[in-house]
Amino acid sequence: MLLKNLYLSIRWKLIIPFLLITLLVIAVLLPLTTWLVDRRIEQEARRRLSEIATSVTALIENSKERAALSANFVANLPEVEAAAAIQNRILFENALQPRKEELGLQELTYYTADFAPGAQPLYYGGPITTRRFQLSEETTRIRDSLILQALETAEPVSGLAIAPQSSQIIGVAPIKLMETPDKVRGVIVAVFFLDDAFIANISNILKVDIAIVKDNAPLVSTIDQSSGYELLLREGFGDPTSVKATQIETADETQLLLSHPLILDEEPQGAVLVAQSIRNFIDVKRSIQLVLALFAAVIALASLVFGLLIVYNFARPLAQLASAAQSVSSGQLDQRVPIAHFVVRDEITDLSENFNIMTERLQSLYMGLEQRVQERTHELVEERNKLDTALHELAVARDQAEEANRAKSAFLAAMSHELRTPLNAIIGYSEMLQEEAEDLGYEDIIPDLKKIHTAGKHLLVLINDILDLSKIEAGKMNLYLESFDISTLIRETISTIQPLVEKNANRLIVHCPDSIGLMHADMTKVRQALFNLLSNACKFTKEGTITLNVVREQHNEIEWINFEVSDTGIGIKPEQLGRLFQVFTQADASTTRQYGGTGLGLALSRKLCQMMGGDITVASEEGKGSTFTIRLPVAVVERSEPALPAQQPGDTGLATVSRTSPQPKESTILVIDDDPAARDLLARYLAKEGFHIETASNGIEGLRRAREIRPDVIALDVLLPGMDGWTVLTTLKSDPDLAHIPVIMLTIVDNKDLGFALGAADYLNKPIDRKRLVTILNKYRRERDADQSNAPGQILVVEDDTATRALLQRMLEQEGWTTVEAEHGRAALEQLKVQRPDLILLDLMMPEMDGFQFIGELRNSAEWRTIPVVVVTAMDLTVEDRLRLNGYVQQVLHKQLYSREQLLREVRDLVVVSLRQNNGRTTEETHG
Repeated sequence: MLLKNLYLSIRWKLIIPFLLITLLVIAVLLPLTTWLVDRRIEQEARRRLSEIATSVTALIENSKERAALSANFVANLPEVEAAAAIQNRILFENALQPRKEELGLQELTYYTADFAPGAQPLYYGGPITTRRFQLSEETTRIRDSLILQALETAEPVSGLAIAPQSSQIIGVAPIKLMETPDKVRGVIVAVFFLDDAFIANISNILKVDIAIVKDNAPLVSTIDQSSGYELLLREGFGDPTSVKATQIETADETQLLLSHPLILDEEPQGAVLVAQSIRNFIDVKRSIQLVLALFAAVIALASLVFGLLIVYNFARPLAQLASAAQSVSSGQLDQRVPIAHFVVRDEITDLSENFNIMTERLQSLYMGLEQRVQERTHELVEERNKLDTALHELAVARDQAEEANRAKSAFLAAMSHELRTPLNAIIGYSEMLQEEAEDLGYEDIIPDLKKIHTAGKHLLVLINDILDLSKIEAGKMNLYLESFDISTLIRETISTIQPLVEKNANRLIVHCPDSIGLMHADMTKVRQALFNLLSNACKFTKEGTITLNVVREQHNEIEWINFEVSDTGIGIKPEQLGRLFQVFTQADASTTRQYGGTGLGLALSRKLCQMMGGDITVASEEGKGSTFTIRLPVAVVERSEPALPAQQPGDTGLATVSRTSPQPKESTILVIDDDPAARDLLARYLAKEGFHIETASNGIEGLRRAREIRPDVIALDVLLPGMDGWTVLTTLKSDPDLAHIPVIMLTIVDNKDLGFALGAADYLNKPIDRKRLVTILNKYRRERDADQSNAPGQILVVEDDTATRALLQRMLEQEGWTTVEAEHGRAALEQLKVQRPDLILLDLMMPEMDGFQFIGELRNSAEWRTIPVVVVTAMDLTVEDRLRLNGYVQQVLHKQLYSREQLLREVRDLVVVSLRQNNGRTTEETHG
């Protein structure tokens, strides 16, 4: 179709013949001529390189003759003859060394007339004295034969030795004394090394790169190794019987490589490689190609000009008019048809003039329209600039708000100690005053004390919620993932929330099948969010119904759990739903006055769910109740937490050592360690000692197993994947059901020191839980009573807050302890010098010397390091803080000094001690 359209065009009917002629010149004649030129240039280059290779051979031949002449010249010097007459090495050195430098020789040596193959020279004049011993066998053989030939014929001789290690050009001349011309006294050996310097000199003279090749290996070379010519040699390119040529590419240029046989003394000695840049040849080639291209262009241009002259007065005006019409149709209204004034006026000229008038009128109309569009566009640009300015101001405001929020979070985190310290006194004193009021019969003040205590607890919950929000906003809130049964979680939560349900005479309906299965998430945070929703439903509903539906569903190949909490309470207005999850925000002021609250619960719950990859949604109608839905993935994945290592075949992570034996009555030990070998080692050894062993391969499984079997002792590895040993320890100590179990912190590292740390310092958070404090004190009292000491126990209270010290003193004295006080760590050290206490209650944040520094000083003293320390703090302890408090090693065993059995015996002794303490406490609790 294209060819048909071109043929129907008048212009192309006239131009095509000239185009065919031009294409013939360019497509056929030009490539043919270029090929002929390339072939001729290549032949010329190969011929020139062949001549250069022949010249290299000639230069080597000339060097051989020069070596013979140099040796003969030196042999006839009077001083050399004098040295030969008395065979004096010193005279030879004085005579030959200057001549060696004058003649440009690398070696000038004297051998005696009684030379035999392998004999050493009387004087060696080479670069190093050991060079002769480094010569190849071939070179040594040629040298020896030349020396013997000169001694036999009494005439100068020369030769060439080409070998991989030492190629040499050798000249040998006999020394004859004038008084005995028929007797040869020795020979002079003159040597040029056929080395890189020799070839480089020839290369510089001939302006090419050269290599001497023998047995397909370069002996000396100036050719760039990056060209890969050695690979060509290994493939047989350096043939000593024929001439070969090829192109090689170096890092800088393209070279022509020629292999030419090296024939010396009518014997093939290998091959000469000559490499020369063909840039000049390429430049010549390009020049010829340029001339040919210009010639073809001239022919083509002449053809086109001739054709254009023919069609100028016929096809050109029509083509211009057609082109102008097409341009106008595409929107180019300024297009005009050029009209030549010297042409004869005809119909085409009239048509062109009328076309130009039409386009002028169209352009005038379009310009007016375009001006109006530009004005409107300018207005839109101004509006956009205003919008950009507003967006920038909003971005600045947003950054300032984020910075203020971060500052707020940092402030709240720093204020945790100051906020909790007075609460400690409020809650503690209110509890003690309640007990004293009950004992003294002051029934009228007990309700007020209970209100104080309740207010303090409420304030503590509020502070904890604020600090949790601050942790989330600062990115410091961690997830402790574990697998748990959903139905069990629901039953525990319902039993906790039931008093709130009954408070407003509500009825709770739960729909949760027992077979709903397991969930892998942070159980504490799931329970907290669910409890918040249920408590809100109980608070805003009176004499109504609260329904909890738990549903498992799959969406987009992901399994989800929906906790749907519905109530028949007051409901929420539509305009209030948007700010429902904002911090410190409730529905309206009247709701806050009537029902109380801070507006933190929903905001915190939603952030906790979002941390676990879920969310909380709400649907509500005023006066008819609300429905809140927690939506969480069945398997929560914490992205910042490394995945647990894959288990070995057959390793279930929860293996029992004595599978065939029935559940023994002996003490049960839970070993938590990720190393199967370490688990097996401890399990086998302790099982032989009569203990029942349970094992777990990671912290999450260990916590679950501890809740199931309630072991007597837990052996816990410090270095665990995912949840490390210190995190597991913190979780154990914060669980009332597990806190009493003794924990042995154990770490065994291959090829390094083996160490273990027994137990960890107990610590209490302010406000102090009195029951927890009494439990800890009873444990240490039992240990003290085991020593059969009748004196009352003494506790050193190290606390900078006066009110807290007084509160602790009263608590301790009620439990039968005597107390000594210190306001900071340095004062506590002075008290220790006066009297050693049975226990130390230690605050961490103090002036002069804080709790961490005090513990460090305590551990450095052999007399005080065994004193139990219980930390009392309002700080949120980090992993680093726990390591500083708990991470010291009580004893270190080296593999080189202790056997495996000795190490395991140490661990066994620690287990026995922990069991004895735990059993003593259990007995006392049972009978007390």
